[in-house]
Amino acid sequence: GEKLIRRIDAPWQKGGTYVHNAFLGIWLIYGLLGLILFVILYWKSIKLGFELYKKGVLFGLILLTFCCAQTLKNIVWQTAITFPNVTIIYILIISIAIRIKQMILVQGNLNHPHHI
Repeated sequence: GEKLIRRIDAPWQKGGTYVHNAFLGIWLIYGLLGLILFVILYWKSIKLGFELYKKGVLFGLILLTFCCAQTLKNIVWQTAITFPNVTIIYILIISIAIRIKQMILVQGNLNHPHHI
């Protein structure tokens, strides 16, 4: 049985130890400040998704659902936030949501009666 079990080292973690909780893993690797920033990233993303969804933008629901699912997943499975493929997905989804919000704000300003 032992020959069938192979330890997979996580080179992005110090010591090659795998922690099954992303929040604890981020705290161990990046410290308390890293954990706080990680949680703020998720909180702001969830808040942005909810704001967009309230304005009738369907992409807000996508962002909200994605970030809520990732937050719940992070409780039992480590997120390799430093892997480029994972980071690119986060950046893409959050960037699209931020751009949509900017477009809504610009459109709202153009429709404002005091706009010249």
